[in-house]
Amino acid sequence: MECSKPRLSGRMATALTALVLAATMALGAVPAFALNDGGLTDDGTASITVHKYKTPAASSEPGTGSTADAGNVPTGAEPMSGVDFTLYKLDSAKVEGSVAGTAAASAAPSADGVAAFLALYKSASSTPVVKTTGADGTAVFGSLSFGYYLLVETNAGGANVETSVPSIITLPYAQQASGGSTTYLKDVHVYPKNVSKEEVEKTVIDEPDLVKPGDTLSYQIAFMIPEASKIFTDPANCLKGTIVDTLPKNAAGQPTITIKNDYSVVALAQDGTENVLTPGDIGFSDTSATNGQATWTITPAIAQAINVINVANTATPAKQIGKILIRVNATVNDNAFNAGVDANGLPIIQNTATVTVIDALGTTTIDAKASTTVAIPLIGFQLLKVDAEGNAILSDTATFKLATSYDNAVAGTFLKNATATADLQATTNLADGKAVFSGLSFDNLTSGGTAYTAIEQAVTAARANLGTVQNVELWMCETKAPNGYRILQAPQKVTLQIVKATADAKVTTTVVGGPLSLVNARDGQEGGGNFALPNTGGTGALIFGIVGAVLIGAAVTYFVRSRRRDQHDQS
Repeated sequence: MECSKPRLSGRMATALTALVLAATMALGAVPAFALNDGGLTDDGTASITVHKYKTPAASSEPGTGSTADAGNVPTGAEPMSGVDFTLYKLDSAKVEGSVAGTAAASAAPSADGVAAFLALYKSASSTPVVKTTGADGTAVFGSLSFGYYLLVETNAGGANVETSVPSIITLPYAQQASGGSTTYLKDVHVYPKNVSKEEVEKTVIDEPDLVKPGDTLSYQIAFMIPEASKIFTDPANCLKGTIVDTLPKNAAGQPTITIKNDYSVVALAQDGTENVLTPGDIGFSDTSATNGQATWTITPAIAQAINVINVANTATPAKQIGKILIRVNATVNDNAFNAGVDANGLPIIQNTATVTVIDALGTTTIDAKASTTVAIPLIGFQLLKVDAEGNAILSDTATFKLATSYDNAVAGTFLKNATATADLQATTNLADGKAVFSGLSFDNLTSGGTAYTAIEQAVTAARANLGTVQNVELWMCETKAPNGYRILQAPQKVTLQIVKATADAKVTTTVVGGPLSLVNARDGQEGGGNFALPNTGGTGALIFGIVGAVLIGAAVTYFVRSRRRDQHDQS
């Protein structure tokens, strides 16, 4: 005989349910979620590493908490240094909704809502911690215990960007892989990104620590465009504009990089979605051989393509286009041997893009605004040509060549680029009396027909031994002196100091005893070995005139006296 199960009457069941709910309310709301340590030990050694970037638009890629997120950093993003982040530990019970009268936190607050959020959820026993990102854009919060944390960007470091939104970070962080398996991260990496508010920007993609002739530089020109209603009415009334990329030149006025014809054009939505456009639809003109410029022109075809995207996303404004990106590849060429320098006199490659944008109504929204670009270093040095008083010689140019040894310098065997027949040569600029040897970082230098690799080896050693200075000796000869000055007779030793301070730093070059100033004595100055000629029409000619007049006067006087003496004798 089967035992019968007791049954609750409907009235009793209702009463019991009410009792359970009442008890639950007395203890607090049912937790919305809870921490899971994933089998990890909470020993106070967890960490949160912040990787800070500036991007053209918001990223549409969610973070995973791992270093693999670096692959999801938008193209053209650049690290931001000097950005302050404050980390607050939260009350886990309140965040999970386990405390009576406090609802579970459903999401991180907005920037304006941080104060109210912390008043409700901040752990009373914790102290906020502030960290500032370094040159590589990272900041590390270490020695953390498990729990919930609120990460807030409290200072953008003066950059013209929209502050990143606050975020709640869980330690450990549950990372679900494909197939349903879950791993827990004790050390979590986060990638908060600031959207740039700059009208025009030019950034280097995968910025190198050093460049040399033959290398490819990839960079991105980004600029804002007007709102959707002002992009395209018809081919005669549509978005217009020009993007002029002014290439860097050496002292001889030759471009040091060459634009490749494989550029791409992207229409960037407000939410970070990239829409690839047809490159042939944008006008392109490369006149760098004559004026050092490459120019893109916004055509009706490009304006219409953008308008099609905007119209298709009328109901979702975040998908409408806010910026245009032009991604360019350029080859560093042999002319980089005499490129520009930064404020410290270090050789660099740096150029700007100037953008003009006019909307469909004919209003200029960006008026020939120039971008700034990250400077990419080259191996080399700058020198100044001065007279005996230390003044820069600006009346004429001087030229210099480099040798690998004193003997080679005396013999006239100088460094060459293997792709050229002429010696590497630097010429002083009439504007400031300075000359630059750069581009010495390439590995195809030759000396006397033999490969010269000492500089390339020093760079390799500097990258392998961070912070350790590598020395390379070169000998410099003056092969032409400024007009009116004596040429330097002896080769001048130049010791390059090559170093890479940290893994994220660039390779830099300094000169022992630098900055270099080379003195030319004027023809006829002491030690010159000959006498100075008088200046034509100046006091020198006047001196000869006076001396001549005195001599003539003396001769006349002598002649008159002689005649009188002769006459007296005859009497």
